[in-house]
Amino acid sequence: MANSTTLFAGVKLGRFAGLAMGLSLAFVMGVGCVSGQTDDLGDEDVASSNMTWEEFLSVIYQEPDTGIYIVNGDTPIESRRELEQFYLEYVVQGGLIVHRANGVDAKWSSSQQTNITYCVSSSSFGSSRYSTVVSALNTATGAWEGAANVNFVHSSGQDGNCTKNNNNVVFNVRLVNSGGQYLARAFFPNQARSTRELLVDVTAFNNISPWTLAGVLRHELGHALGFRHEHTRPEAGTCFEDNSWRALTTYDSASVMHYPQCNGSQTGDLVLTQKDKDGAVALYGAPGGSAPTCAHDKCVTGSALNASACGTVVQAVCNSNAACCSSAWDSSCVSAVYSAGNSVACSTGTCAHSLCTTGAKLTSGCDANGVVAAICAADAYCCTTGWDSICVGEVASIAGKNCN
Repeated sequence: MANSTTLFAGVKLGRFAGLAMGLSLAFVMGVGCVSGQTDDLGDEDVASSNMTWEEFLSVIYQEPDTGIYIVNGDTPIESRRELEQFYLEYVVQGGLIVHRANGVDAKWSSSQQTNITYCVSSSSFGSSRYSTVVSALNTATGAWEGAANVNFVHSSGQDGNCTKNNNNVVFNVRLVNSGGQYLARAFFPNQARSTRELLVDVTAFNNISPWTLAGVLRHELGHALGFRHEHTRPEAGTCFEDNSWRALTTYDSASVMHYPQCNGSQTGDLVLTQKDKDGAVALYGAPGGSAPTCAHDKCVTGSALNASACGTVVQAVCNSNAACCSSAWDSSCVSAVYSAGNSVACSTGTCAHSLCTTGAKLTSGCDANGVVAAICAADAYCCTTGWDSICVGEVASIAGKNCN
């Protein structure tokens, strides 16, 4: 997250899109948006700028200590291959950011959501900044804990060894000097432990009025819970990022996850609105309660499923066959996951593993619907080397299907 004179970069709560990727309010040179300042933004409209790969790469910030690329202000991309895919899909083809969780909500499991442990690096922050950031984190975590059934736990005993290699905590918090690239950046729940870091820039301790450090961390922790930037929604009219999100509430221009300069209406500090709280409850349940649950996996037969609890694919299936949500979820309902829900989640066929998970290379034609063949025809890597996260993403970008 950058100050108001530069860019407010970070992740988005795509109205609480349980998705996505984001992370923080970061300023990435040439990748972001500031309403009313397009003349100064140079590469804001990269989607239509016809940038070459070399030009695109030249304006992307790469963290020197982690090697992670930051796009869209605060969205981390872990490898060069994934960055190339981002360029092909969102720059060449017209989008701006990427953060997919293979077509499914990126959220903490029911057991993890009430035990999200973290440490704060005492060595990187130093004594004065350490106490300041611990206090700000207490305020920020308390806001989300008061809104939904989540619980952040500061494991202070790990503060002396608080790095991305510490597997005794879910994530670590440390100080960095990004050279003005962002105020802070975070992660999404679906990311690997090595990426699950909440990085706070030295500039976040300066005067960043009307924001506060606690406000910046409220936004960043929203990303850590899986929420996207609200301004990616069409109602914002600017700062579009992508469509990889699921709405949990109606649009909210004042959301803690909405950049003020992207036609946002929050003029003071970054605080949770009522819709932010409602969205958090929709994903994680009310404080002390539990989130709505799905009776069983949609890929197996069983009792009727609850459309509101089981997601958009089940909703589509039940729209086409109401009995699936009122009587029983039989084999015709499972088949309709593909035909009505456009999802390949249940369409493994003879493939070595699901098309929606990473793993060994797949054989062209192993599924009954031709999805693997279409992907491998465009990206041979998936059938010759391995089925990585990019191959999973191509279920949507190449085959036009989803993994919901």
